[in-house]
Amino acid sequence: LDVTGRIPSADAVDRFLKDRRPNKRALLVEELLDDSAYVANWTTIWTNLLIGRADVSENVNRPALQRFLRRSFARNRPWSEVVYDLVSAEGDNEENGATNFLLAHLNNEAVPATAVTARLFLGMQVQCTQCHRHPFNDWKQSQFWELNSCFQQTEVVHQRVVDPKTGRAKRA
Repeated sequence: LDVTGRIPSADAVDRFLKDRRPNKRALLVEELLDDSAYVANWTTIWTNLLIGRADVSENVNRPALQRFLRRSFARNRPWSEVVYDLVSAEGDNEENGATNFLLAHLNNEAVPATAVTARLFLGMQVQCTQCHRHPFNDWKQSQFWELNSCFQQTEVVHQRVVDPKTGRAKRA
């Protein structure tokens, strides 16, 4: 269920229980990681974690982010590379799906980008430390704003392109 997002069939459970090999669990995990359902399930999970379930804004291209994640999971890319791509993304949000993570969170002086990045990639809830010393968090307020300064230096630049069919300029 955790790997592929679905409950195994009764036959699959029965085969697993009857299997007497000592490494049957490791073999099953390898088999599930090769299943296309693994890629689909984790693409959905991480898309929702990175930008939420609802459409964030017109600037965020959810399908492009999903393509980026799907390719990353299918190629078994190291997580450190995927995270690097997400937090340092450059380029067009259609061509580089990773840019959509930052586009979704760079509002409000990049405070959401700081909080979401710390929560998802550092495993720490630090949003409270932006305003005060939190009794259950070791981070200091200054540390929150130091991390935040990385994201505040990020600039979103929109380009105007002319639609060749209509001749109208639109923001890209």
